Amino acid sequence: MKRVCVLGIDCMSPTIVFGSMRDQLPNLAKLLDESNFGILESAFPPTTIPAWMSMFTGKTPGELGVYGFKHRHGHPMHEPIRAVSRLDFQAKPIWEWADRKGHESVIVGCPATWPASSLRGAMLTDFTTPSGHVSVHPRDYASLLEPDWQWDLENWRHLPRNNILENLKTLSHGYWSTFEAMLDRHPNWALAVMVDIGMDRAQHLFWEPMLDEGEAPSHNSPLWEYYRYTDARIGEFLNRLEPTTSLLIVSDHGAQSMRGCFSLNQWLINHGLLILKEAVSDVVRPEHVDWNASKWWGEGGYVGKLHASSKHRSSIHGDIDELRTLLERDGLQSRITLTTPGEVYPEVRGNPPNAFVTVDNYQIRCIGSIDESASLWREDNDLGSDAANHHPDGLFIAKGLDQRFKPRHQLRDVYHWIQEAL
Repeated sequence: MKRVCVLGIDCMSPTIVFGSMRDQLPNLAKLLDESNFGILESAFPPTTIPAWMSMFTGKTPGELGVYGFKHRHGHPMHEPIRAVSRLDFQAKPIWEWADRKGHESVIVGCPATWPASSLRGAMLTDFTTPSGHVSVHPRDYASLLEPDWQWDLENWRHLPRNNILENLKTLSHGYWSTFEAMLDRHPNWALAVMVDIGMDRAQHLFWEPMLDEGEAPSHNSPLWEYYRYTDARIGEFLNRLEPTTSLLIVSDHGAQSMRGCFSLNQWLINHGLLILKEAVSDVVRPEHVDWNASKWWGEGGYVGKLHASSKHRSSIHGDIDELRTLLERDGLQSRITLTTPGEVYPEVRGNPPNAFVTVDNYQIRCIGSIDESASLWREDNDLGSDAANHHPDGLFIAKGLDQRFKPRHQLRDVYHWIQEAL
């Protein structure tokens, strides 16, 4: 029978796997010798959510109607912002297509699959699952989870560094071992997908600036150890796969040094475009905004998001032109790019921001917080310690797929590769 196995390693860097550590990752190096491989260009924005679902639906974030980790059904001045769930996506993932074809699937850790869906096979959701919930199908498979099961390392940016590497390995081991146990219970699976979030955490915590120049992580450093651990874990898993199984190893984006942060809301305040009801010395939230007097409010993230007040949405194009003029006046036009949803997506669904804000090709993070210094530029992430931002280049390694591969592909191509392989 035809089988496709997809191993997703969130944030894994092509420059490290294909280049600087290739001779130190024996299992991945062997796969590269036997496989097609290349760059997998991430979605815009290159964010874990919605990038993975773009990969597994074949749709852009605009078609999915999901543009980041947060979601709203209306304007932020009226509707609360909440975490994204599976129910917010306006397209069906590849495992639902497989289900309609009568195939069994085993899906573990794929963002954002909470709450678990019923399908032929098994599903364990991902790090977006609320703490204290058990989200698994069939429900009695909860017995497969370790007693101290964790969906993620809570507050991982704030944890002491001395033991966090072992904690990451424990987190990763939980997903891998549950994936293997589910596969054992479903020997007739046709599609198997597992996504390991641990690499993303490791790179945010331990990325080194020299890696941007193509060098390897420092020998025996935490990141070097984590890449070695991941390579060994992949090697162990591959021993259980039949030689005829089609294999994909993919990442949703890569990593690069975080070179600071831009205070989006402070910039708006400086130009009188954001008026607050009262003094704020932290993240500016919708409830802090005097929407009658303000034109804009900004959300932080690897890519910032701008939301116009309701009364200005009818003149949005002129107001965005005004922002671009202000960036030029401030000498920031070469560093900061404003992009509207209609400029980047063939179809726009859901409730997108009015504009995205990209700074220094994703090297600078946008933050929504302000402080007493009223500074536009800060070194620290307002969410906690962070060494890396996302890079829009992820990777793919493809073995046993009857495809014509190019050096670069889009995330969305993976959906069609799986369809054709099954």
